[in-house]
Amino acid sequence: MYELDKRSLIGINRATLITLPVSWVRNNGLVKGQKVSVALDDSGRLVITPPEKEHNPDVGANVGAATPTTGAQHTHGVVADD
Repeated sequence: MYELDKRSLIGINRATLITLPVSWVRNNGLVKGQKVSVALDDSGRLVITPPEKEHNPDVGANVGAATPTTGAQHTHGVVADD
């Protein structure tokens, strides 16, 4: 398994939040309101899977090619952190 990044857990009221890497969000063409699947594998690891993409050769063409910025940013309504 390829490790994309490490993330910190963020506490908001009684919830725990983790941001998604902006390169992964962009690569999967995610937009506000879309759902991702969250599952546990047999080893107890959390697996986040994007919805199936419609065939679009331009989506995901530049994985990780985003210009780095500091701090969190909002990408199409999905909180993402560089």
